[in-house]
Amino acid sequence: MHRVILPSGILNLIFCITPVIFAAEYGANSSGDWSDSGIWTPLGGPPVSGDSAYIGSYTPGGSATSATVTLDANQQVTNLYLGNGNSTSGTLDLSNYTLSVDNALVIGSSGGIGSILRGSGYLIADNLTVQGGNSFALNSSDSVNQRVNVNGSSSQLGLGAPLTLTQDLELANGATLDANGQAISVRDLHVGYLYGPGPVSLLNDGAITAVSFIASGSTTTLTSGDDVITDTLTLQSDAKLTIQQSPGGTEGLTFLGNSLNILDTSVLELAYDAVPGSNYLDHAFRWENDQSSANRVDVITGLINSGKMVINLPTDIRVFGYSDGFTYVTVGAEYPADFDEDTDVDGDDLVNWESGFGMSGSATHADGDADQDMDTDGFDFLVWQLQFGLQASSITASASPFSVPEPSTLLLLVAAVFGLQLRGFRAIEL
Repeated sequence: MHRVILPSGILNLIFCITPVIFAAEYGANSSGDWSDSGIWTPLGGPPVSGDSAYIGSYTPGGSATSATVTLDANQQVTNLYLGNGNSTSGTLDLSNYTLSVDNALVIGSSGGIGSILRGSGYLIADNLTVQGGNSFALNSSDSVNQRVNVNGSSSQLGLGAPLTLTQDLELANGATLDANGQAISVRDLHVGYLYGPGPVSLLNDGAITAVSFIASGSTTTLTSGDDVITDTLTLQSDAKLTIQQSPGGTEGLTFLGNSLNILDTSVLELAYDAVPGSNYLDHAFRWENDQSSANRVDVITGLINSGKMVINLPTDIRVFGYSDGFTYVTVGAEYPADFDEDTDVDGDDLVNWESGFGMSGSATHADGDADQDMDTDGFDFLVWQLQFGLQASSITASASPFSVPEPSTLLLLVAAVFGLQLRGFRAIEL
């Protein structure tokens, strides 16, 4: 017989290991109060922090397929599933208490009905999923922090407060998000990206801010006029994104990134107000200029010519760089630097600017006021310099021939007369 002698360090390690406690799964086997241990399977509930709770579910085995559980105190769990299975029904009544869900709150499933009732109670969850044709409305006290997924025909989520997520908002396969005018700020906005095609409704959206917008096999409309995408805009196969101006609105989508991808049969539609106003920057889309190439005129013109970007008012389309660092797509109004309003920007417009230079408080567009601040100054000249060569017929199948004139003898003379320091302007190739 051989004896094995273990070093004292290993013995100490063996006897000092902290016991591992595995999270439990509890299913409601009948209706009742959350704290009633008798309604939970296995016995020994209720679920607490670290556990998962199923209300109206085939999992874990033996739980009732239809149950209503009412909070009788504030509670905390890791996951909560309501109506998790075909022909199941699970209801949580918050009453006047708070439920914190550290990971996933899942409402409904394919064939399963999940619902939440409340008095003054509210929810705190890291991740929320609404699926299987179920509906849920977040109120002004609820909080979802990381990810929201709404998928399935007739599935709907309503917002009662601004939604700010550190990760993704995913809408797919016939789902609806009714923002009720609330702002949405997310890392990534996926439409039809994970779960298949279908018209997706994003209703009454307030301002949307996203790092990336990715759509596939879906139809989506943004309506707020204050939407911003900061990095990537990708329309994959069979996706249509419509930027719809509100009646009387003059703004649309602002894109700050470099990656604009409209693939296969996808389309970006710019839907302008039916009666464009006189604002020269009345736009449904503007794209921040790339510092290396200065503007996006050629890229946008190419998208329009190829049918990837379509415009509901196809007459008098204007695509131009502006002194605020953006390239605009506008309709119905003159170019900001078309001071004589003859549909192009040329030397005649410079004459108007010269005549109006120095006016303050009463300058009109014809006086050389390109930025609509009622004066005519060097900023208006910069807009003219940026847009020199633009004409109404510039959106054609051919490449855009725009260029910016270098300071000539005429401009130097203008500078001498009006005291304009041309050294402060940088010629930009369009």
